[in-house]
Amino acid sequence: MADLMYHNFFYELMIAAIDLTTTTGTQLKMMLLDTNHSASTVDDAVKTDVNTNELANTGGYTTDGEDVTKGAMTPTDDDANDRAYFDINEDIVWATATFSAYYAVLYDDTHASDALICSYDFGGIKTASGGDFTLQFAAPGSGGAFYIA
Repeated sequence: MADLMYHNFFYELMIAAIDLTTTTGTQLKMMLLDTNHSASTVDDAVKTDVNTNELANTGGYTTDGEDVTKGAMTPTDDDANDRAYFDINEDIVWATATFSAYYAVLYDDTHASDALICSYDFGGIKTASGGDFTLQFAAPGSGGAFYIA
């Protein structure tokens, strides 16, 4: 589950600039950031606000991050828990990776300014040395990649 939701994301949803439908809408991407990242719900709105802390294009990481498969995204209205949540029903994998990261940021690559959606704090350094670097989300239906209450 996301550690931080960017305020601008809510605005972009309200004006329909971000479309989270499962097959026709926005192309989401996940980028990885280094220890210098300092997430701000207010000051960070678009990719250029955070990409100075993105990992370098090396060691199996490609700048701009990995695509989230459109068919693997599921928005759900959860009336029982008084919230809506968004599942990403796949792992995001950087194969044969040799790098370290501290944060991941989900953003809308289709948006004109690459609007930020949410940030994940790994709680410390996460490293891969020649193996897969994998981000796993909560099981579908258990709060997903992020929720709005």
